[in-house]
Amino acid sequence: TSRTCFVVFRIPRQGVKPKEPEVTTLKDAPALDTLVDGLRPVVNEMHIHPASPNSASSHSSEEDAATKIQAGFRGYRVRKAIRSQKPSGATSGVATGSGQSGTAGPQTRGKKSAASLEDKSATKIQAGVRGFLVRKRQKTATEAATKIQASFRGFKTRKDLTKKEK
Repeated sequence: TSRTCFVVFRIPRQGVKPKEPEVTTLKDAPALDTLVDGLRPVVNEMHIHPASPNSASSHSSEEDAATKIQAGFRGYRVRKAIRSQKPSGATSGVATGSGQSGTAGPQTRGKKSAASLEDKSATKIQAGVRGFLVRKRQKTATEAATKIQASFRGFKTRKDLTKKEK
């Protein structure tokens, strides 16, 4: 006979007082001791892994959360880089004009260089995506042509075999 044991750990959220743990008595105390001794190293290196049937959806939400965190950090890093590129006097204020007054001050020049950097970055990203799409279409077309050629060769071979048999 085999027995299955499920161990559930409740990890309280920060700032929430944990409830009293539920105590379950087992008749097989040596087996419990063995289980606890075996779990100590596992608990020390605990990795939370969803085991529910909906684990794929929770994995997707974890990926979405990670993507949002990464996007936020990348935005922060870009803003910090732009701030460090501006002259020290330009970081104290925000330009409120449209930049068409005839003379370009240090704030307007900073905006133009930031916009130029954004344009260059967007162009590089778009070029990469376009290249990817072209390569994908080319691969699909090549695969389709290969299938057509293979089916035609098969048809031709079968036709030639029927002629030879007659």
